Amino acid sequence: MYPDKNSNAVAIMNALITPITYGIRMQDNIPVKMFMSICHHLPPSDLLMMACVCKDFKNILDERINPLAGEIWRNSRNQFTNFKNRDPPAGMNQQTFARLLTFTNGCQFCKDKNDMLIVYWIPGVRSCKNCMLKRTFSSSAFRNNFKLDDEILGLIAPITPNINSPEILDGPKHYWISHVKNAVAFFMEADDNVRLMLNQLRKDVEDTRKESQNYHQWTSNVLNIERLFNHRN
Repeated sequence: MYPDKNSNAVAIMNALITPITYGIRMQDNIPVKMFMSICHHLPPSDLLMMACVCKDFKNILDERINPLAGEIWRNSRNQFTNFKNRDPPAGMNQQTFARLLTFTNGCQFCKDKNDMLIVYWIPGVRSCKNCMLKRTFSSSAFRNNFKLDDEILGLIAPITPNINSPEILDGPKHYWISHVKNAVAFFMEADDNVRLMLNQLRKDVEDTRKESQNYHQWTSNVLNIERLFNHRN
């Protein structure tokens, strides 16, 4: 039985045999298979730059478009970084995982490359403290300025680790602004039947917070080992 010509398998096979064409911009065309083979030997920082070269490169390295790209990003992270042998958090793909762990690219917002960068796993950003404070509100600010009660805040996973004191687990909580907006909209539109599900949603929020804390601890341990090694050398 022949596969459907519109199936993902056929699309992937066609992509592998179709050259990337550049007209007058490059003398030779690059077969997709050759390009992917080259990418298997590049660190994440180089892959991120390759994805910015042109739309063709971007699409090939985007695992939402090319299912084979995930293995390229996983292999690159395991081969060229110390963030090895760990899967991304639930719902995150390999490309985003590798991008967040590329600390050499600095803060995603201001591009500062200081030693105090942290990956905040709940919003999925790598940021310095100042940029995070601009994009979050503390729980007290929400209560005072927006009159939100704890019932709504309980539907939102707080930023982990604590922005002001990453080493403190139970400090003042901050929340990603877009997450709060989504929770408020959900709560206002919820009927009585939906409200019965809120306890399960709060449990999911707590699970997300614990997973984020676990990934933060893992990231911090790897970075501390790298800094100790660099200091000795």
